Formats: sequence, C-alpha cells, structure tokens
Amino acid sequence: ENLLEDNKDKGAFYTPKEIVHYMCQESLIEYLTTWFENKGYEVTGYIGFDKPDQPRLFSANEGKKGQMVLEISPQGKHIDRLLIEKLLKKKLDDNDKKLVKQHAKEFHKALDQVKICDPAIGSGAFPMGLLQEIFTAKQTLWHFEHGNLKDFPASEVKLNIIQNSIYGVDIEKGAVDIARLRFWLSLVVDEDEPKPLPNLDYKIVVGNSLVSKLDDTTIEIDWSLDETAHGLFGADLAKQKSQLLKQISNEQKEFFSLDSNKKKLSADIRNLKIDLLINQLELMVKTKGLDTKPTGTGKKLAEQTELYWQTLGWKNSILQLKQLKDQPDKSLNFFDWKLDFPEVLNEWINHNPGFDIVIGNPPYIQLQKDGGKLANEYEKQGYQTFERTGDIYSLFYEKGIQLLKTQGHLTYITSNKWMRAGYGKTTRQFFLQYNPKKLIDLGSGIFESATVDTNILLIQKTPNQNQLQAVDLSKSKQLEQLNHLPYFTLRNLTADSWTISSDIEQRIKAKIEAKGKPLKEWDIQINYGIKTGYNEAFIIDGKTS
Repeated sequence: ENLLEDNKDKGAFYTPKEIVHYMCQESLIEYLTTWFENKGYEVTGYIGFDKPDQPRLFSANEGKKGQMVLEISPQGKHIDRLLIEKLLKKKLDDNDKKLVKQHAKEFHKALDQVKICDPAIGSGAFPMGLLQEIFTAKQTLWHFEHGNLKDFPASEVKLNIIQNSIYGVDIEKGAVDIARLRFWLSLVVDEDEPKPLPNLDYKIVVGNSLVSKLDDTTIEIDWSLDETAHGLFGADLAKQKSQLLKQISNEQKEFFSLDSNKKKLSADIRNLKIDLLINQLELMVKTKGLDTKPTGTGKKLAEQTELYWQTLGWKNSILQLKQLKDQPDKSLNFFDWKLDFPEVLNEWINHNPGFDIVIGNPPYIQLQKDGGKLANEYEKQGYQTFERTGDIYSLFYEKGIQLLKTQGHLTYITSNKWMRAGYGKTTRQFFLQYNPKKLIDLGSGIFESATVDTNILLIQKTPNQNQLQAVDLSKSKQLEQLNHLPYFTLRNLTADSWTISSDIEQRIKAKIEAKGKPLKEWDIQINYGIKTGYNEAFIIDGKTS
C-alpha cells in the first residue's frame, strides 16, 4: 500500500483495517443469511436495530415488516441469524457449536460457492479481508467436525478460495501486481515449502471497470445476439461468438492450474479474445455503420458525419486487432466484464450470472475535473447516476449493482456527499430501485491522507424493503462500536437528501413538511451581504475588542 501512495491524486485512499474487517464480515453475514433463505431455511434472529439490546425472534421476511413472530418453515429447516454472526465473529458457546456442526455441510457449500469482486481493487485489502473471513470460518467448521486442526489443509483451503471466489479489477497495473502478490504471500505463510505463485492473470486483472475501450474506441460487446438476429450474417457471428467464449472460459480455468502450459494458454486466450472483438466490430460495421460519405444537410449531416467517423474508427480497430494477432509479444489492452469473467457474469456460460458480493473503496474523482475529461468519457455510457458535476464513485455504485446477481449484496465505503449534494439526487434515486439495508455515516478523519467525509452503504439487489438501518458516527468516531450503537430505521426515503435521525425526529420533519412550504418554492431572492476572505479584519476576538 505504501508503494501506491502516489495514487492519492487519482482518488485512491487506503481503508483502515477495522473498517475493512467490519465491511467484510457484514457482507459475508448477509450473503450466508440469503443463502440459507434460498435453501428453504427459516432464518430467525435480530432483525432491526432500533433497540439493539432487545432480542427479537422474527422470521427473516416477517421481521422486515415489523411483525414479532416466529415461523417454522414447512420443511422444518431453521437457523438463527445470530448463529451465522457468531460463527464469523468467533463468539460461539457450547450450544452454538452443536448447531454449527449440524449445519456444517450447508456452511461449507455456501462458503465454497461465493463469488466476490472488488471493481477498484487497489492493493487488494477487501478481497484479502474476505479471504481471511472465509478461511477462518472453514477452519472453525473443520475444528468442530474433526475435534482438532492437526490435518487442516490450510494452504489448499486458501488456494481454493482464491481460485473459486476472488475477482478484482483496477486501472493501475502496479495495483494489480501488488494485489496478486498479497494473495501469494497469504499462501506462503501456510506452506512448509513455498510453491510457485498461483496464476491470477484472469482473476485479478488490469482494466477500466466503467467502460470497455480499445485505445480510444469503445467496444460494447452485444451478448444478446442470437441466431435469429441480422439474418445469416448475424446467425453466423452469434455461433462464432458462442464457440469463442466457451473456449476462452475453459482455457482461463485451465490456466490457473500450476502444471498447465502457461505460454501456450496465454497466447491462445489472447487470440481468442481478439477474434471475438473482430467478430463484434464487424457486426457493428454491418448493422450500425455508415460506409459512404455523408450526404445530408443540417442536423442530419452532423449525425451522419459522426457515424461515418465512428465507422472508420471501427474499421481501423479491426485492422489494428488483426495486426496485433500477428505480434504475439504485444498485450491486448482491453477489458470487458462478461468477456474476462465469463464463468461468473456471462449468461452464455452461467445460467445465474453475477457476483454474490461486490465490495470496495472506489476512487473519489470529480467528473468535471481537468476540464470535464472524465465527464466527456462517461456521458454517453448510459449510466443513470451520471451527472457532469458529480463524482466517479456514483458510477462505481451503479456498475457494482449491475455486477451483482439477484439478491447479491454491495458494500462500499465512499464520500458521503451523495446523501445531501445536488449531484447525488440521481444516485439516491438509483438506490431506491433496490434495497438499502445499512448506512453508517462516518464523517471525517477516517483516511489519514484525505479530509473527505465518508459513509458505508450496504445494499441488496432486491426490491426496496423500506427498512434502511442507519447510524451517525460522524461525531462519536467510535469505530469499535460499529456493532453496538443504536441504529435508526429510515423509512419512506425519496430522491431528496437523506438524513439519519430517530423515528420521532422523522415524524416531526414529516409534519412540518406536510404543513409548511419549502424555501425553494417561495417567490423570493436571497442575496449575499458583505463577503470577504480577509477574516482578520472582520472577525475580532475578545482581546482586540
């Protein structure tokens, strides 16, 4: 992380360990709770945080509605959410241990199948944190099942987690190299004789998480293409694309193996991806392009001219890719989520695509910085949260939720300006389409090298339950109390600014708003009085007066 300190000017800041630990645990607790629910279990336990010292036995679904009931599922399968929390927090008593052992098979299956991604991985703190959480949980389960840890295959367990669960992307090559190194070091500590570095070339990768570009050309691969689209030409391309993708997926899995032929596989995968990109560009030229010079007038001429130049760009990229194929020593600098991680995200390979957990600390960069360079780049990428005066972390929120499977969870720590700022309105509106579950306003002072005010948001990709649990730590700074402070339930949130307040304060606010008229609706003009930057002349202390 010290090696990457020069990334501060790119909006990258490194998260304190206690924050990483908290976010990783909470994400995994939510994932496991959802897993058991989807397996037909009745999940009971603490639902709601208005009175954290009062235990409530709710069914997971009924609890969200505020009904104080305990239901047993028709199948009779039941697990307490507190048991999941205690397993991850290593706070199990003797009775808990019996229950954990009873559910051990399901816990193992859930932990083996979880898919995790950090779309701005940096030095890898969050995936490393989740690696440790999963490893510790599996170690605890082994101890309960076997009575000791004598034969616990620590290195093998870690390797399986890295191979099957961990993914990450970063635009900085140096960050990716360091993240890969950290995972290797995590294996070394559990090995008598260090083995070669596991091949993470197709697990933690260099790329732009927000837009797929080959140099200056954006290439959005059409994964919806089928054999009925665009006649025989489209049918042929769809068949080619499907075959190429399956080959890419199989060879990337094989590449991770220590005894595979890395040089041959790497060259094959690179060439397969080039072929698939050429396939896509040819489709774009055929179905969207303009081969002849513009002939229209006025607005139509401008549109035709833009499309004509765009078509020339696509044709140039095809030539560039064909030349690249003949230059095996040159790398393919292109990243696409569904192309690079097909086993997780591509519906052609995976019938239930998406990550279970997206986690991280995305960069904070104003889009209007440097004359609006980033704003110009992302303006036409279709982001609902895009605002020219906004911040890039809003786009990471949106992309992160796109990457989740249905019922998956996103946990980010970001600037908290989206909660109140004007540019945050589209972000707030976007969140309301899903299910915000927990919001922690941390205020300032979390990052040593930044003065930014931050918050943690945990949100699920399901319809909004209107039960956001929120707490304000901006004044207390009691990070160690994250699991013990009283939470407020925020209901009926809108695209207007979000404020963390008690139920009574919310009711008073609602009454005032119902009867009053907002200042912005008054027909008045508010002007400044005397304004100066020379405070010494206008602010007089007691001694001077």
